[in-house]
Amino acid sequence: MNEEIEKMSRYSNLLVKIKKGLEEAKGVHNATVHRQFEKAQQGENASLQGIDLHDADLRCANFQNADLEEANLQNATLQNANLQNANLCGANLMGADLQNANLKNADLRGSDLRHADIRGVDLSATNIEDAWIKDAIT
Repeated sequence: MNEEIEKMSRYSNLLVKIKKGLEEAKGVHNATVHRQFEKAQQGENASLQGIDLHDADLRCANFQNADLEEANLQNATLQNANLQNANLCGANLMGADLQNANLKNADLRGSDLRHADIRGVDLSATNIEDAWIKDAIT
């Protein structure tokens, strides 16, 4: 029960952060991004290009098949998140905590993973061409 309450609290706090950061997202209307985030959490394809979610607590979030191209996820907590088949081209994941996240078949071309914690991450068939992964924590 406490775990469920904590999850709802994190989700609520995340929605507040999204609303504050929506103006930063490239050319998208606030309500549109909110709908896209809801779609992502329901496992549907979502377009969240350029969204600013730096420092967000996204533990166990579902971004499977999501388009997060050029998203700012710097220092975000993405432990156990599902990013399978996600488009993270050019995303800023610097310092992000991706422990045990599923990045299978994700596209990380040109992304910045410096100092990101990728311990336990599933990188099966993940495209890391031109990604800055050298200084990631493994």
